[in-house]
Amino acid sequence: ESRAGFRVDPLEPGRVRITGGVRGWVNSSRGEHATIQVRPSSPGRITILIHDERGLRVRDLSRDALTGGTEVIGWDGRDSAGRPVPPGLYPILIEAPGVRVRDTLSVLR
Repeated sequence: ESRAGFRVDPLEPGRVRITGGVRGWVNSSRGEHATIQVRPSSPGRITILIHDERGLRVRDLSRDALTGGTEVIGWDGRDSAGRPVPPGLYPILIEAPGVRVRDTLSVLR
C-alpha cells in the first residue's frame, strides 16, 4: 500500500517505523526525507516533535489520526520556517494512543 508517495508496510498497533534518506539519514539538499510510520492503537492525536541537539523545537509534524491505521508522515529536513536544518542529530518524540517513542534522526549535507 502507498500513501502520499510513501510505501506503507503493515505495522502492528502501537508500533513506529522511521526510515531516512537512501542510506538511513536525511540529506535535504538532495531532496531526501525521513519517513515516519505510526500505527496508533486507536484514533487520536499523533504528536511528532523534532528538536535540535540543544533541545529547541525545530519542527512539529503533529496531526490527528482518524482511523487507527498506519499513518505516514514525511520530514524534509527543514525547520518550521521552511529552511534546511544544519547537519547534526535531531531527537524526535512520537506520541499517539498506545505509542511513546524517542529516537534520533541524522541530517547530513
